[in-house]
Amino acid sequence: MGRDESALSAAVDRAVAAGSSLAKGDPAAARAYEQAAAASFHELSGPENADVAYALVLQAQAEHRLGELTAAEQSANRAVAIASTFPVGQSAEVDRIRVQALNAAGTVALWRGDYRAAEKWFVAALSDAEQTLGPRDEHTALILNGLGIVGKHTGDFDSALAYYTRALEIAVETLGREHAMVASLEHNLAGLAYSRGDAAAAEPHARLAVQIRTAQLGPEHPEVAADKGELGSILQRLGRLEEAETLLAEAVAMFTRAYGSDHLEVGIARTSLGALYHQAGRLEDAEREYRAGLAIREGTVGGGHPELAATLANLATVLASRGSFKQARETYLRALRLLDGKVTTEHPIRRDCEELLAELDRRAAAA
Repeated sequence: MGRDESALSAAVDRAVAAGSSLAKGDPAAARAYEQAAAASFHELSGPENADVAYALVLQAQAEHRLGELTAAEQSANRAVAIASTFPVGQSAEVDRIRVQALNAAGTVALWRGDYRAAEKWFVAALSDAEQTLGPRDEHTALILNGLGIVGKHTGDFDSALAYYTRALEIAVETLGREHAMVASLEHNLAGLAYSRGDAAAAEPHARLAVQIRTAQLGPEHPEVAADKGELGSILQRLGRLEEAETLLAEAVAMFTRAYGSDHLEVGIARTSLGALYHQAGRLEDAEREYRAGLAIREGTVGGGHPELAATLANLATVLASRGSFKQARETYLRALRLLDGKVTTEHPIRRDCEELLAELDRRAAAA
């Protein structure tokens, strides 16, 4: 084997190792492998080749899971720029990389809270995937899942359900019922039902996600932690607080072990734990967890992210219950500002904030 062939083989091995590290829930190792792979591909074939684009896709995924969204956005956009220089249909492998790059860009925009940009990326990816990979390809299902998440966050719940349902059909058909992508879709169907106020319908989806993902990835995988956290929130809504607290505390601990105490997922899990304490009437504990979770999330995604609105609304309710009416009002208003122009007028969090703020104002006027 010549020097270039040996170097290419080593670069491919690094890319494979990166994918394996991502699957195992170790994004830091994945990023290190991918940075080395991308540099090697760049040196061997120049900056505008499909291997570099693929390495950047994996790098964006690792950075996203580490909560480094600015770096992830840059990596995804570079991957799209490189992959888009190749004609559609020239190579099945390159077509798949281009679709993956478009999907990665949509995923990063989604996590940044830019739902319009995310939808545009996902729509472009879906059009490309259906044309080049086929309407029943697993990557088509992955993109449909992304569009479902956009619909859920913006309040277009019917569209979200249609996207998730179609994605699940494809995933089961192409990958089998026990695949991790099926677990992700069950997780998201649970989240959608929860957002629609139907915790009873959400529970079986959430339990199935925990079951599949634990079997596929092991009990300590961060995605299992996410599934447990979601199931805990659902059980909290159903009033089964003891099991819910156990699951949510496990999620916080698992994410902390995997990523450290200041990671986005830890912040999300802590705000969920705060919601449980809130429902249990432990208002001091609830306020502590809400504020800690918000601080972590603001430090990773910024203070303008629309997904902070739900926790802000909950914090405002706790503040009002503890007599801090001025702080409560300011917090409701901040939540509404975050949602303005990002969700439908009938989105449940927006509607709740408006109603609770109006109630605060009525109480103040009557005082």
